[in-house]
Amino acid sequence: MNSTAGHRPNPAQLVLASRPALAYLAVVTAAGLFTVWSTSTHDAPDADLSGVWPIFATLPWSLPLMTVTPENPAAFAAVIAISALVNATLIAWATRRRS
Repeated sequence: MNSTAGHRPNPAQLVLASRPALAYLAVVTAAGLFTVWSTSTHDAPDADLSGVWPIFATLPWSLPLMTVTPENPAAFAAVIAISALVNATLIAWATRRRS
């Protein structure tokens, strides 16, 4: 019995079919690229706060995860990526079209 009436898309299909979720992921990607560019070109003695933009863009999940992960760039990128995917899935779920 192969009925598509009860078919539920997996989270990846849901996100890839959602324009709002893809737009959100583009914003998070832009914030991440800005952070990489800013930290690689920043040579002033004061603090470079560009890393807060990806954290703000991926709230509420990124903040608690940042408190339990080690301070290194790989952990930062992993927390941002996981938080962004969770948020994108929630955005796609909230904006999906019901038939």
